[in-house]
Amino acid sequence: MNEKLVNGEEAIAWGAISAGVKVVTGYPGSPGTEVMNCLISNAQSYNITTEWSTNEKVATEVAIGASIAGLRSLVCVKNVGLNSMLDPLMVLNLTPVNGGLVFLIGDDPGAYGSQNDQDSRPLAHLLEMPWVEPANAEDGYQMALQCFSLSEKYQIPFFIRITRAYGKESGLIDFQEHFDHQLQVPENVGDRFIPNPQNSVLKHQTLQTLTERLKTEVMDSFNDVNGEGGLGIIASGHIYSKVKNVIEEDSWEDDICILKMGAIYPLNEKSIIDFLKSVTAVVILEEHHPVIECQIRTIAQCNRLQLHIHGKLDNFFSSSGELFRWQIKNVLEQLCPEIEVSAKFTIENEQNEKSTVKSHCKNCRYDEVLDLLDEVCHAHQLKPFYLADPGCLVTVTDRIHAKYAMGGAVALASGFSKAKTDHFPIALFGDSSFFHSAIGAICDASHHRANILMVLLDNGSALTTGGQAHPGSSKAKRPLSMSLIAQQSGATTYEFELGSNKQKEILAKAVDPHGPTMVRIII
Repeated sequence: MNEKLVNGEEAIAWGAISAGVKVVTGYPGSPGTEVMNCLISNAQSYNITTEWSTNEKVATEVAIGASIAGLRSLVCVKNVGLNSMLDPLMVLNLTPVNGGLVFLIGDDPGAYGSQNDQDSRPLAHLLEMPWVEPANAEDGYQMALQCFSLSEKYQIPFFIRITRAYGKESGLIDFQEHFDHQLQVPENVGDRFIPNPQNSVLKHQTLQTLTERLKTEVMDSFNDVNGEGGLGIIASGHIYSKVKNVIEEDSWEDDICILKMGAIYPLNEKSIIDFLKSVTAVVILEEHHPVIECQIRTIAQCNRLQLHIHGKLDNFFSSSGELFRWQIKNVLEQLCPEIEVSAKFTIENEQNEKSTVKSHCKNCRYDEVLDLLDEVCHAHQLKPFYLADPGCLVTVTDRIHAKYAMGGAVALASGFSKAKTDHFPIALFGDSSFFHSAIGAICDASHHRANILMVLLDNGSALTTGGQAHPGSSKAKRPLSMSLIAQQSGATTYEFELGSNKQKEILAKAVDPHGPTMVRIII
């Protein structure tokens, strides 16, 4: 037995290693980065190729290519990164995979480190690919191991969804030594990997047939039922661990019956009906939207099951933020006062753990950049309007005017400039964001000759997520010049190091643009 004490994210990484993963791609962002970091640390020992891709769409397509060639592949992203991946994913569901392909999606209920409070689970129904969610580290390890095998057997990608709280908790896993697994490149592939107008409907029908098989043959293996009481609890993913934290050991099995739901999509209606028939009332515990609750209520109604269902739709819980243990405790005390619950979980000791400044942001100099921009704009009688990307600008959020998605600042500024107001649009973005998706916006701004100032803040890495390298980093094998790329894209370019003697002189030239102008400020 080779036991390892790991956190939730590391457990999934070790499960992928045991499964023989060979290619791992991703884009930095938490939750999810620790899975990638663990695999990077062990890549040489287990002959794994890892890469931080320029964005999540590229990460997805690199992994798809590796899967076509027969390699087991894993993609690690956070919730907002999934949004960037939808274009290839919405056709990947129609093309059977070759090597096992798994996507790790990190959701962030409560938006502890994200610009939104996104629930990714509704996308499972859009994508029509199987989704699972682990309750604890051992679950995470076993799910990763199982998903690669199932992906290959059924020739469809699997998604594993985790949350911030799951990643923080530790547990023991029984690590099984990995094996080298590599399929052959398929021969005579025909249109296997080519969805098009002629075959897409037929491929979609094939997918729907496969979904029905997965319901009956696979998805219940991710679920478990404990207890025999009249009150049923359906606990999704890591919420099951929170429930087990709240209820005292050996105090509940005669009073409540818990369905530990690791399967998010598709659900096996038959096993759900069997569970609902075994209880007189049910409470559905999940974070964010009532995704599972809506399905459970539909199943109950369609089968004319007479039982009380409690959840988000009758205001038992909020449909936003994290579901805390104290909230679960209050519900159990209300619905089943016979069971013993832990008194240690209170609002006070489960306060939000949000931190306004990450440790690697403490010496951030972006206030200096904005001070400099304010000063130069004032000297030229300009009213700056700051449009920014998420990421490093977290420390100066109170000084910017708009911020949406990665790579969005340039396009926002370009659109803003069309109004020809008395405000001067300035796009603020980082070097990692430049490669992520700003390049396309720079080309578009140049094509339409938008009179905007683009300020590229270059600290040499994706700093807020841990300093990961990008194609322009000094760590890159052949660093690319962002100034030259912008210049070749049609922008006028300047650059200086923050604090240099000529910074005001250079910036004064840049704030009088004739078409898009980019200033690279080296932090």
